[in-house]
Amino acid sequence: MEKNLLLYIIYEALLLIRSRSSSNSDDISFELANLLHNVPLQLMAGESNEDVYKKFLHHAKGEFIERWIKMVQDKFANMHPEYKI
Repeated sequence: MEKNLLLYIIYEALLLIRSRSSSNSDDISFELANLLHNVPLQLMAGESNEDVYKKFLHHAKGEFIERWIKMVQDKFANMHPEYKI
């Protein structure tokens, strides 16, 4: 239960961030929240981590988002060299 509740809280927080950032023209926050807000629900629905990640990458379009994801992937790879991205 705790995992699903936490995922749902993250989903609701991302919806709130998306909503508030669209009204104050914060494009970066809106784009990130818009990209990420469905991920918790997909995980709650039992979709595989691999499928959720593939969908996430498929929807990650735009110069800023693509650069940001690359930066985060590189940072993760440096922190966890045992994983291949």
